[in-house]
Amino acid sequence: MKPVYLILIFLILGIDASSQSHEITGKIYSSNLALKFATVSIPGSKYGVYTDSVGFYKISGLPPGTYSVRASAVGFYPL
Repeated sequence: MKPVYLILIFLILGIDASSQSHEITGKIYSSNLALKFATVSIPGSKYGVYTDSVGFYKISGLPPGTYSVRASAVGFYPL
């Protein structure tokens, strides 16, 4: 398997400052092609989602903080 780098773009956006709930959104692609149904998770937590048919994902309901995001897909090394 050749190493292929996933480009991971994400933004941390607050839903509402009073609710103290946040979300991480982004798009996963390789060589300008969206990666459909890749797994995106926050290591060491219960939070994780799959990308949609155009590579977008949204992890909601996060408490305030700093997070590392991990993406993986069949045929690619995890990033």
